[in-house]
Formats: sequence, structure tokens, C-alpha cells
Amino acid sequence: MTIDLTNIIKLIQKKAASVDVNTPTQDLVDLIKAAKKADGNLLIAVDSAGDLPIIETSIGTLAYQTDLGVLRINNGRWDAVASMPVALGAWSPVGKTYGYAVGGGGPEYLSSIDKFVFATGLPATNIGNISDINRYNSSGHSSGTHGYTTGGQAPAQPTFPIAGNTSEIAKFSFVTEANGTLVGNLIRQQMYGAGISNAAYGYIVNAQKYYYDPVPGTDEFTTQIERFSFSSDANSAYVGNMAFRMQTNYGKSSGHNSETHGYSAGGRENNYAPYITKNYIPGDRIQSFPFAADDATAEVVGQIAKHSSVCGGLSSTTHGYLLSDVGGFDATNYEIINFGQNGVSPKRQEVDAFQFANGSVHGFVSNLMNAAGPGAAGSSSTSDGFFSGSGITQSQVCSKFPFASNATAVSVGSLTITRYAPTGHQY
Repeated sequence: MTIDLTNIIKLIQKKAASVDVNTPTQDLVDLIKAAKKADGNLLIAVDSAGDLPIIETSIGTLAYQTDLGVLRINNGRWDAVASMPVALGAWSPVGKTYGYAVGGGGPEYLSSIDKFVFATGLPATNIGNISDINRYNSSGHSSGTHGYTTGGQAPAQPTFPIAGNTSEIAKFSFVTEANGTLVGNLIRQQMYGAGISNAAYGYIVNAQKYYYDPVPGTDEFTTQIERFSFSSDANSAYVGNMAFRMQTNYGKSSGHNSETHGYSAGGRENNYAPYITKNYIPGDRIQSFPFAADDATAEVVGQIAKHSSVCGGLSSTTHGYLLSDVGGFDATNYEIINFGQNGVSPKRQEVDAFQFANGSVHGFVSNLMNAAGPGAAGSSSTSDGFFSGSGITQSQVCSKFPFASNATAVSVGSLTITRYAPTGHQY
């Protein structure tokens, strides 16, 4: 969740100006201190009590604790300032300062976290590891204070009984450059899921249970929508279903989020007869579900410009953008066209867009040829989209394109290492 500290400052000042003879003395003292220190830029936002700065080195600091909605002042201990409503800034799918690429495959499985500055681009810097388990093809999520990765394919080991996949939910701080921590587990071990976020939760859709070719009759593919909380470290829960099950074997749908809905586009279809008879059939549906419902059923709200099976996704405040792999699709014969040799090397690396308001497709908006690959990690600033790495082959490239115009993307530098199927985040 993005916290608007300007609103907090205004409320502190308003509260301090409204004291009367009935205001307890200590509350009055704390409010006066708060008003002065807020203007002096000693105001920070933290996710929970465990993230509050060390007392001895932060005397006089104000901290807004997002999980409880409490404003605290360090008086030698973290005291809550007098009861007051604190306005939060609206959560946004875009970041202001930094983008991140996490994990992925490279010369080997990775767990490292790369961070880059939106304004200046790359080279990126490594700030730590997401966990002690390396993984790729995970799902990526961003709260206002932390990045999260969920699931993914990990090296086979005794703790992962199902085909080397993991069920871990891990998070890392946007504020402090440090290693991540494990905070919970998904319902099952899985990979290829599309990551979606809102102000309070991370969502996973279109995930796959196994990393190898599926066994007929098993539940390797699912329509389930899973959700986990940003405010408390806990396991995920089932909260609904997608309209169509996506065959995600060697494919990945994109994840997007407006302020009110989650979206997923592309992936691989296995929902009706013509598709079942042929493998690796790319999808073109845009599915959407409301965040407000705890038992949501997604609906198809549109179609992307071209059928695409390996998609990297990111969001602006009004549109979803996906970097995908397939140049075309013969709907009569249910065959991919303009695809590379053996269905692996893509002929197309273009960014397409669709509008959140009505699902309408704008189609092609940017060309990323010879840049980041299809299925790359997506990160969003207020004005630009960034794709880094690749979901098809290993790539070290990060490319940027503007939301405001249909312009060819430009390379803005390199990640610290080549990454295949990393997760993307923004802050």
C-alpha cells in the first residue's frame, strides 16, 4: 500500500490545532512534537511493529505503522500519538523510484534481488537474496513497502516433494536493502502463476502444479484464485475461480491490476475440444475479477491483439501491458504461425495494451526486438514500463517504453546477471 505522508502531516497539524482544555497533557505534548517533526521530515512509514527503527538511533522520529493504522513517536519508546484518523494515499499499481528483478534462471537457479532507479536506469545493483531457496517462474507482487515472490520451480530437494516446485511466500523490504524472509505458504507447490496485487493482498492465478509434462486426469492446472495478506505473515487462501483454465505447461499468462480488479491475459488454452487435440496453443482472452469479492468468479472482458503463450505483464493506472511471444495464430487449423524453430524462439517481441475500464484492446504500443524477451519481469513507474530479463531465453537486458505514446522501447542498461523468468516489482 502506498502511504501519502503529506496527508498524514496535514492531519497531524489539524489535530494539533484542535486541542482544548480536555486534551491530556501528554497527548498535547506528543501532538506538538509530531507537528514540528513532520514538517522537519522525520516522518516515515513502516509495515509493522517489527519494522520500526532501533529506538536508540531514532529518538524523535515519527512512524506510521500501516498494518494497524497507528501513528507512533519515539519518546525513548514507540508511543502511539493521540487517537486520530490518518488518511492513507490510494494504492497504485505504479512505483515512483525503483524497479526490481528477482530470482529467475541463469547460469543456475537464482534468488538474488536486483534493484534499479527508474529515473537513471541501470546498471542494477544487487541488494540481497529473496530466500535461501533459488527459484524461477515464480509469481511477483508489490505492496507499498515490500516485494513478494510466491511459488516457482526450485532445485529438487527433500522439502519439495512435487517435482521440485515450491509453495513458499517470501518478501523483501523496499525500504531496507537486505535479504528477504519467508512469511507463509501457498495452498500447494506450484509455478507459472500470474502475480497480481492490490492495496491489501497478493493474488496468484493460472498456476501449474508440475514442471514436467502433465499426467492426464490429474489436477496439474487450476482455475483457482489464491490470495495472501500483505498486513500479516500468513498462508494463502482460496478466494475464487478464473473463467477459463489456462494450460500453463511451458507457457505463462500475464498479471495486471487496477485499483479495483485483477486481470490476466494470454497463456495456453486447454478448455475446449480444438485446443485439447494440439499442444502449445496460445490464448488471447483477457480475464478479470473484482478485488472486493471473497468468492469471485472471473469473466472474460476482452481479447488481446494476438494469441500469446508466454507473457510478461505490468500495469499503469489505466492500462495493462503485456510483452508476449507469438506473431500470429491460425484459428481455422488451430496452429501457431510466425513462431520460431521448435516453438521456442519467438519472432515477435512486442508490447500490447488493453484498457482496464472496458477491456478494449489498443494493440501494439511498442517494439522490444533484440531487447528484453517475452515473459520478462515487468516493473512500472508513473510514466514508463520496464521489462527485464526474459521468459523464453536468458537475458540481462532491461528495456523501457513510455505509457504516453507508441514509441520503440530503448535499452536502459543491464541487470547484474542474466535472468530467465524472474519476477518484477516496483516501489
